[in-house]
Amino acid sequence: DSTVLVYVMPFILNEQKGYIVVKEKFQRIQQLLMERTGMGGTGESYLVGEDFRMRSSSRFFPTKLPRTISVRKVASDLPDTLSNNHIITDYRGERVVSYYRKLSTPHLGWIMISEIDFNEAMKPIRQLRNYLLLIALGLSVIIIVSTIFISNVISRPILYLKDVITSLSQGIIPQQKINVANRDEIGQIAGAISQLIDGLKRTTDFAHEIGSGNFNTSFTTLGTKDTLGLTLIHMRDQLKSLNEREIRLVREKAGALLEGQENERKRIVQELHDGVGQLLTVAQLRVEMLENEPALQKEIMSLINDTIAEVRRISYNVMPNAIVDFGLEAALKGLCENSRKYTSLSFDFQYVKEVDRPLSFEVTIAVFRIVQEGINNIIKHAKATHVDVYVLDKGDEIYVLLKDDGQGFYEEQVSKKNGFGLRSMRERATLLDGNLEVHSGRGKGTAIEVNIPIKKIE
Repeated sequence: DSTVLVYVMPFILNEQKGYIVVKEKFQRIQQLLMERTGMGGTGESYLVGEDFRMRSSSRFFPTKLPRTISVRKVASDLPDTLSNNHIITDYRGERVVSYYRKLSTPHLGWIMISEIDFNEAMKPIRQLRNYLLLIALGLSVIIIVSTIFISNVISRPILYLKDVITSLSQGIIPQQKINVANRDEIGQIAGAISQLIDGLKRTTDFAHEIGSGNFNTSFTTLGTKDTLGLTLIHMRDQLKSLNEREIRLVREKAGALLEGQENERKRIVQELHDGVGQLLTVAQLRVEMLENEPALQKEIMSLINDTIAEVRRISYNVMPNAIVDFGLEAALKGLCENSRKYTSLSFDFQYVKEVDRPLSFEVTIAVFRIVQEGINNIIKHAKATHVDVYVLDKGDEIYVLLKDDGQGFYEEQVSKKNGFGLRSMRERATLLDGNLEVHSGRGKGTAIEVNIPIKKIE
């Protein structure tokens, strides 16, 4: 009722030959062959005899007798080796992964074949492949995104620094501070460029100061080899020297001009005194001899006296003897008194002397001419009624205040008209390292303040 597997083994014992016959139910072997652990849903194992027909049952054709199932095509594709594995087409016409091995039983040329459908065998491999592809794709995306991000992080400051350097190469100094937070080599480059920009800004500011004539401004070079900074410092020193020389020459020229003017005024005064004055005195004496013409004598004497007074006034304005004989206070006081005589102005003159020491002729004549020119301007243009002349002779400077209650003016308008009087007053003060300030406005009168240092020129 069941298939039996018979083993026949010959033997010789005491010169007697015999055979040992072992019978085993093939069902036990069939059960082992039907075990599919690890072979999935399509796997099977079966035995094939030398006639290329099955010796065990097929799981796919369980109703067929094993010997009726031919596996010749499969067997003919198998090489004569002890073991091998192939992807072949089985007896069902399905593509399978096949493993075979010849049985080691002598005189029995059977082969045991184990197979599983190719699609089922490859399914986990395909799943693994797809999983690996998905992982690879994800990693690729991550790598690409990370690369783009990192490249942007690296390239952004580099491109920014390139734009900054391009601007610097075109002579454009960035006004905003370089903002690079990196602490690597790029950050070090950014720091160096920041120092360069700061140095260029300081150098530019220094150059502007030099161009504005501020030669006393200080400057610190970027280092001992800062060619541009050292060149600017050398240029500043050269310009400062040239400027001092020019100022000295201008002052010497202006001083010589003023000295020539004062000498010429002295000569004119001397000529008026020796020439016109003596002639008027002789004329006066001769007129006094006209005893028979009292009316004519009186008229001529009046004209002569007026002429003598005018000559004296002109002589005082040109060069007052009081400057040489009595000093600045007496000269200014006489100037105010003469101006009061010949105009309708009232004067308030004050001279305060904190130290008792003589002033140099340069300071004395400069202050006198400034006040004299200021009073002349008031008489000609101010339409004033009262003038204050205040002089303070301190230890280190002379302070002068000349103030009127006239109609006032705008200094800008006077400057446009190239007014000689105000300009000459300022030049005389500047020539002695002093300064002159004008405070005026329409209907507000005018105040002129003068400060002339003493220690620097004496």
